Amino acid sequence: MHSRFSRRFLPVGLVLAILATPLTTYPAKADSGEDANSLTGSWRINLHFTTPVVLDLLALGAFTKEGTFIGSLQGDSAGPGQDETPGYGAWTKVGARDFALRFQAVQANADSSLRGLLTVTMQLTLDATNQFSGTFQAQSVDPKGNVVFTVGGTLTATRILV
Repeated sequence: MHSRFSRRFLPVGLVLAILATPLTTYPAKADSGEDANSLTGSWRINLHFTTPVVLDLLALGAFTKEGTFIGSLQGDSAGPGQDETPGYGAWTKVGARDFALRFQAVQANADSSLRGLLTVTMQLTLDATNQFSGTFQAQSVDPKGNVVFTVGGTLTATRILV
């Protein structure tokens, strides 16, 4: 009798426990001692291309406290026959609220042969605890190192919160 009673009310207890949890949002942090002036965490990034064409795209990026960056742009894919891999790179703090970022992505032809390497550099300023803005420049080179195209623009980002 006791076990039926416990099983019957277990779901109700779980629901009440979840409802009792505070609904406050917090930045996702790997280390509770992180500096509030850090990019560490995951971000939703809005890119506004201004050179040579005007275009807006969405990206996601993750900054680790060790200085690693991993990001993906709207339309990226690492599968066979796809256009471009996610970007992998490094970031560093260059001022009180200023940061530099450089990452690369492999570009492929439809047959999965190497088309080129995209290198992106960004200059970022942390505007508030959960937002940053900046500029970016990107250059694609073919397998022989010849410049295929360059693009640039501005960006804004918002930290993804728990």
